[in-house]
Amino acid sequence: MATEENGPGKSRGLLRRAGRTITLPVRSVASSFSMAGKSFKRSAESISVVKDYSSRGISNIKSAGKKGANNAFETVFEGEEGEQLLSINLRKFLLRKRAAIAMMLIFTIYGMASVIYFKQFYGLLTFVGGILFGATLCFESQFRLWQLRNRRLSIEEKGSVTDFLYESPLLDMLKPELFGSTKK
Repeated sequence: MATEENGPGKSRGLLRRAGRTITLPVRSVASSFSMAGKSFKRSAESISVVKDYSSRGISNIKSAGKKGANNAFETVFEGEEGEQLLSINLRKFLLRKRAAIAMMLIFTIYGMASVIYFKQFYGLLTFVGGILFGATLCFESQFRLWQLRNRRLSIEEKGSVTDFLYESPLLDMLKPELFGSTKK
């Protein structure tokens, strides 16, 4: 009798386990479909975010293409704070120029030491890259300093790059202008 009492309980347990075993692949596929659906929804949301960012980027590019203001020097630096703004900008570009010269010097020394002492080719690349990058930064800073010192910003005031190249010696960009040697 004891076996008869345990029989129906065991058979129910066996049926449940057998049912779970049989339905396991079906539940697994259903779970996979559910996760795939959720992933698809997240992907769709991500695509909409990317589209939003791309439309913002396109509008920024279109607005950047508009011609900027060609302001005269007096309109930019007029008023009570004009002289202070001028001196701040002069100091900023002079410091930027000095930092570019220092960076150029460091990369030149490192590059030459690498080539001569260590006989490494990348030292030559460091040397050339440092010179080119430093010269670019020095040129930009010297151009802005020239514009501010000559009080010419707009094309009408002859403050363009071509005017700068015509009037200013190119080697002035390599002078650090230390100890009050600034030109006015």
